[in-house]
Amino acid sequence: MHSIQVSDTEALGTAARLGQGLTQLPDYIVQDDLARGELVEVLPDGQPAPMPISAVVPSGRLVPPRVRVLLDALEVLRNRVPSPRVDAAASRPTARARRDGPGR
Repeated sequence: MHSIQVSDTEALGTAARLGQGLTQLPDYIVQDDLARGELVEVLPDGQPAPMPISAVVPSGRLVPPRVRVLLDALEVLRNRVPSPRVDAAASRPTARARRDGPGR
């Protein structure tokens, strides 16, 4: 048995497509691969809870317009994402290459 160590999600996705094992990636990264059948979801009940993010801005100061745009976009995304209690498994599929997919 061997292991692979990478530092970015693109490399993890490539390794999975080449049949190098399991990986856990956000759905927006693997959704096209899943739709094409190049990756398949495994262990759907073993998903971690989504990780929260926080934005910290100084109080009493004007927020630059580009930061306001980012904060507003994050708020829209937060409101579009299902509650972790309702659909945590759909937010982070674990995927692996199909046996008859690339690299086989």
